[in-house]
Amino acid sequence: MRRSGVRSSSAPPTSPGVVKPLHRRRIFAFKDCFDSIRKRPRLRAGSSFFYALMLILGQGFFGLASVAGDLDGSRASFLLDYDLSESSLNYLSYEMTDDRRAQFRQRLRGLGDTHIYLYTQNSADDVLPIGYRTWFRDKLIELNNENLKPVLWLTPDGSPNITSNIPAWKFHVSSVIENLDDQVAGYVLCLECDEYWDGATVTSLLGYVKERTQKPVGIHLTPGAGGYNWDPTYYAGADYIFLQLGFSAEEHGYATVSLEEKQAILLQALNLGIPVIAAEYSLDSSSPEAKAFGDWACANGAVGTGNGRTVEACGQAEEDESFVKKHSGTFAAVGLAIAAVWAVSTFRVPVTMWAEDDRYFLGFDKTLGEDHSVGMTYSDNGTMLFRYQYRF
Repeated sequence: MRRSGVRSSSAPPTSPGVVKPLHRRRIFAFKDCFDSIRKRPRLRAGSSFFYALMLILGQGFFGLASVAGDLDGSRASFLLDYDLSESSLNYLSYEMTDDRRAQFRQRLRGLGDTHIYLYTQNSADDVLPIGYRTWFRDKLIELNNENLKPVLWLTPDGSPNITSNIPAWKFHVSSVIENLDDQVAGYVLCLECDEYWDGATVTSLLGYVKERTQKPVGIHLTPGAGGYNWDPTYYAGADYIFLQLGFSAEEHGYATVSLEEKQAILLQALNLGIPVIAAEYSLDSSSPEAKAFGDWACANGAVGTGNGRTVEACGQAEEDESFVKKHSGTFAAVGLAIAAVWAVSTFRVPVTMWAEDDRYFLGFDKTLGEDHSVGMTYSDNGTMLFRYQYRF
């Protein structure tokens, strides 16, 4: 099939502190509710310090999310039974029936996959025709509900009507990201980019995509660490290399690549400074040969596989998880304690802290006059309960 991770020296580093939209909204809502209080004249510098520290430690309530690493440990099997054109890239074709899609999902889950590679457009004859449809979103939701996270491949090979019309390509990509981004784990800019675009074009279009999404974007070239022509500048700015290593079986007219040569290609790619996903190395992801190479790639530095394996551990951050995430429970307790001290010292409101099972809670009640009282309970999972009582 004309088909393909460590981070490049020219690639801008992805900040580990980027917060996903949902988390960002929750944190700013929490902050805003104290803004008017913080600006009151009676608030002293010491209270401002408590306020700031509470917000910092409060990140333990919400967790930190990072764009970089979203595809670490990803497992896909995008080529199956190539004689029957059984590629997951076909999944969104209008010629694919829902029954066949269901069979495909079942097969991929049986292979231990966590992700699925999908074309968003195609006109080449080695994959079913694909054009953007509004029902794509429903199909992606269905995949996510079955724990198969979509990775969208934005450009096919063998489709000159697509790759030669950049304005139409940009319109397609903008539509895809605008309508599907929240259901997507990541993107691959193009399949075998170096077959039809030069490095400057790829860099420009990669920038176009990354201006529109915070999801990771990868690059896939022809076989080899830098493609046929050894040009790793194609990877500039990419979050992942989706590495094509070649096929060992003498089928369909492909040049064969020995096991030793594939291993050398992976080790060479790992030196480029961009995370490497071993994405393409067999015509059948379910074959013993594919699974054996996928296992070897994971054991030797790859952060994901796209073409079969048996192992589950492949580049995921386990012991090296962020300090904040690892100690979020402690931060939650300390943050609540600081919030209690701050509230008591500033407003002389009686504050109560308590624990139930593995949850922490902070609450206060304040009587307003003879007939009214207000209260709030806050828990370490970010939930708030406000109370108002009127006695008559």
